[in-house]
Amino acid sequence: MLKKIAIIGILMAILVPSMMGYVKKSRDMSAASSSKYSSFDDEDFEDYDF
Repeated sequence: MLKKIAIIGILMAILVPSMMGYVKKSRDMSAASSSKYSSFDDEDFEDYDF
């Protein structure tokens, strides 16, 4: 029983940081994608005189 808990703990210690890296990368890619689209929106409104 204790061996199973130790093995699960070791696996979690390895997997959680790697998963957090993937989450951070996906957030960065999402932010970059959003900023790219918002820059296109800004360019569309430059032609109009308000």
